[in-house]
Amino acid sequence: MDDEAASPDDAVNVASWDESLPPSTAAAMAVAEVKNVDPCEMQQLYRFVDPDALDALFVEQSAASTAFGLCGYEVLVTSGGDVFVFDHAPKSTP
Repeated sequence: MDDEAASPDDAVNVASWDESLPPSTAAAMAVAEVKNVDPCEMQQLYRFVDPDALDALFVEQSAASTAFGLCGYEVLVTSGGDVFVFDHAPKSTP
């Protein structure tokens, strides 16, 4: 993410992950929802991040959070089970 941390209030979509829905799947589904497409119609997650490594960060190593780009959006996954999707475009200030 940028040097200026985005607030969860700036997210264009918020999803969650848990034992039944791993972070990698939740992230792909959250971006697909924003794009209003079936997740199978998007570029595959593995082109942007290793899904197994992403899941292992939270399931096996308890990472605090990680961010990555996915299909034109910035995705932030947290250890609290949240997935935030942000627009890449910077917000203009007056």
